[in-house]
Amino acid sequence: MLALIPVLLLPAQVVAATGELIVGTTGGSLKGATRALGGAEFLGIPYAQPPVGDLRWREPLPPKPWTGVREATTFGAPCAQAILGDWNRHDAEISKEDCLFLNVMTPVWPPPKTPLPVMVWFHGGANAGGTASSALYKDGMLVQHGVVLVTVNYRLGMVGFFAHPALTKESPHHSSGNYGLLDQLLALQWVHDNIAKFGGDPANVTAFGQSAGAIDAGYLMVSPLKVCGYLRSFCLRIWTCTTGC
Repeated sequence: MLALIPVLLLPAQVVAATGELIVGTTGGSLKGATRALGGAEFLGIPYAQPPVGDLRWREPLPPKPWTGVREATTFGAPCAQAILGDWNRHDAEISKEDCLFLNVMTPVWPPPKTPLPVMVWFHGGANAGGTASSALYKDGMLVQHGVVLVTVNYRLGMVGFFAHPALTKESPHHSSGNYGLLDQLLALQWVHDNIAKFGGDPANVTAFGQSAGAIDAGYLMVSPLKVCGYLRSFCLRIWTCTTGC
């Protein structure tokens, strides 16, 4: 019986005797994997319900909780996109509308006592292509600098940025054509609510991106929606960062 006491005292993060990495989130438990460069990674985490059927061209909804432990060791599918060139050919061929996933990569595991800064990355691609699992950053090299890195899929092209008066009329925000940005906002809310379980500091979150991803971060910075409650700073370019909104 006494041998069970240390197990009962473990926090939400659990490193099982088998070496498995288990984390509890608002949606349910996740099983991650050890990174080749050290630390841990949790991939293909759903931060929203699949935006299909009645949820197409709608504000994203938080994911429905799951039971058991969800495998989080492979990237989720890229968001639906056309082939724009060789750079996104593979992503387009495997893309799906059910794509609202994010990835968390940490430099150390178990999480340190002092929480680490968090950087949330929005990929580039003209808001028409790209993926959070791009070879540009899927190895999480930024993690080696002592941050928790989050990369985010968001709706693209006609699925993510289609505007129409009928959609505007039924929107609670009285707007349309910004579904990809609303995805990013929900991802930031997920980070705020869950990143402490991965060793990140929810009070020290920076949103940044490359190309269209950086532009989207700028849009979020001036959004009338509740963005500032989830972020400490924005980096729109490596040399242009600002604290607060």
